[in-house]
Amino acid sequence: FLVLVVVFHRPVLLTAGHTLAVHFAAGQNLKTDFRLEGSVFTNLTIRNLHAVPTAPGAVESADIDLIHVDYNLLALIRHGLSQGITNVQIRSARVVIDPDKAPRSPPKKTKEKMTLPDFFPGRVQAEDVSLLVRNHPRDLAIEGLSLDLDPQHPGRLVMNRLQLPGGQSWKSIAAATDMRPQNGAEV
Repeated sequence: FLVLVVVFHRPVLLTAGHTLAVHFAAGQNLKTDFRLEGSVFTNLTIRNLHAVPTAPGAVESADIDLIHVDYNLLALIRHGLSQGITNVQIRSARVVIDPDKAPRSPPKKTKEKMTLPDFFPGRVQAEDVSLLVRNHPRDLAIEGLSLDLDPQHPGRLVMNRLQLPGGQSWKSIAAATDMRPQNGAEV
C-alpha cells in the first residue's frame, strides 16, 4: 500500500487539493471549475479557473486562464507564506467584485492594529489582468494590467486603463519597476 501511495502520490494529492479548493470556495458561496496541475512539492498551476456566485457575495465573477505558484515546501512550513512563495504568475484574468453584495458581519472590537498580510512572493508576473470593483457612482477599473516585479532585474508596469472611484481616468500607463536594493540598502 505504501509503495502505491509513493508511486501515485501526485494524482492523489492533486485530487485532494482540487476537492479542498472546491469545498472552501463553496464556503464562500462560489462555484468553481478549474484544472489543477503541478508537482505539489514545488509548484502548483491552476488553469481555466471560472468562479460564479451561488448566493449573494462580493465576487460577481472570476475568469483566470493561468495561475502558477512556485514555492519551497520546507520554507513554507517553517516560515509561512512570507518566505515560502518564490514566484507567482497570473495570465489573462478578469475579476468583477461588488462589495455591496457581500454579507455584512458585525464589526469586531479589537485593540490590535490592522496590518497588511506578511506575504509577498520573490517574483510577480501578471499579464492581461483586469479588475472591476463596483462602486456607486463610479467603479474602480483596472484594464489590461501587465506587471513584472523581479528582485534581480528591472521590471515594468503597463496598464491600458485605470479609472478611480473619484472619477479620474487614465489610459496607456507605463512605468519601470525596480525591486533591487538602492544605495546599499537591503530588501
